[in-house]
Amino acid sequence: MDNTKWIWDKRSETINTPEEGYVEWLRKTGTNEIYDFHIVHHTNDCMYDEQRNFQEDKSDTPGNHLKYYIGTEGLIRLLRLLGDDKVINRQELITLVQRIQVPGYDIDLNSFDEAYAES
Repeated sequence: MDNTKWIWDKRSETINTPEEGYVEWLRKTGTNEIYDFHIVHHTNDCMYDEQRNFQEDKSDTPGNHLKYYIGTEGLIRLLRLLGDDKVINRQELITLVQRIQVPGYDIDLNSFDEAYAES
């Protein structure tokens, strides 16, 4: 299994290194509710459009480089986030933790989904 590859949420393209990736989510201004977690390429055309999200949903777009969430320290950061009572969908965040922390999770899950669709 390859733990240095992840699948970009928006287009199912591969992120080959932690430096290419970015983890982002939305946070509702006023209530601070946290939702819509994504792994994306760290480029402006892939990441949330901060101005549009604020205008449409009154949400800001926190996040950080994928490498910040890898390994033991990264797991601790993700678990702290999971403990935040403002997270709307904990299962969504748990899946993100699995995708980042379990070696090959994204690649293997994608292969399973393709095989299942073909059968």
